[in-house]
Amino acid sequence: MVFGLFKNKEAAELAKPISEILILGSKILKSLPKNKLNRADIMYAFSNKKLFGGPYWQVANDVDLYIKSPHRSVSIYVQPELSGDLEIKSDFSKFKFGALGIADYKGFSAGMDYDETDLKVRLIDLSWISKKSSDKYTSKAKTLYNEISRNKEFKKIEID
Repeated sequence: MVFGLFKNKEAAELAKPISEILILGSKILKSLPKNKLNRADIMYAFSNKKLFGGPYWQVANDVDLYIKSPHRSVSIYVQPELSGDLEIKSDFSKFKFGALGIADYKGFSAGMDYDETDLKVRLIDLSWISKKSSDKYTSKAKTLYNEISRNKEFKKIEID
């Protein structure tokens, strides 16, 4: 991939570490046997590969696993399927793994579900539903989307 050819240099430079994290993370998750798709074993497998320096996990709640992201406006997570009414049970064998842009990167999304073989990168424009121009994806999100979609590991999906 060629990073940095677009106007928004920050977003272009962010594409490389985010795509590397998603590619390596998806390979780790796909390689784990079904009986090892639980919170503890996923944390161990990710930590063992040393994807990041410093503190590895950002824990926002007791259910999802949040991986320390290279940018505060892009959240990277492993999310289990949830079930139950009074007692919530999480099932990491039916995970969602991805990155989601907020604030400056609103509209950007990338990742995969447990039953998918390919990573997908998405650019989402919700302004046609909400009728609010503030729900349109940002220029940084579009740059990040364009840069990551150049990688053959990602399937490009545009939703607008």
